[in-house]
Amino acid sequence: METTNLLLRSTRVTRTGMINPTFIEDAVIVSEKEQEKEHPNFIESNTSGITLEELETNCIVPSFGDNQLTISHQTFIHRIEEAASMFFAGEVFGNTEIRVSHKILGRHPSALTKRKEELKPEDETIYYQRMAFCFHIQTICREMNDEEVHLCIGGVRSLNEENLYGKKSPEK
Repeated sequence: METTNLLLRSTRVTRTGMINPTFIEDAVIVSEKEQEKEHPNFIESNTSGITLEELETNCIVPSFGDNQLTISHQTFIHRIEEAASMFFAGEVFGNTEIRVSHKILGRHPSALTKRKEELKPEDETIYYQRMAFCFHIQTICREMNDEEVHLCIGGVRSLNEENLYGKKSPEK
């Protein structure tokens, strides 16, 4: 891949509203390979990356008001992967990339009566309100515009669409 040149120009505006053109930054050279390592071709925005193991060990599964569990993010991911492996039998799957946002802090049921100052780290829990994931099927690829493109499968869950304070209803 070739190197991409990016020219960053910035100007300063003085107190009188005049533009000071002497403040110009030099061009910054960023190679596309460096950019791919730092910024994958998947959603970034206000999300953070997480592994499937972290989801399974560190996050609780939220429940509805009548104490019925929602579908957990990790179960959702596993079911999509299972369906894809059944449909694309014998294909090679890439690693699953998971992005989460809107961290919700909570506490274990045994700590519901404790004041915030009395909480211990083992009393606190988290879950993420929003989650998106994708994985590539490495063996299914096509050349488009002189670039190799792999089939990508993904999904999105957003618990803000669910009324967790009410009775369990069909989930979106």
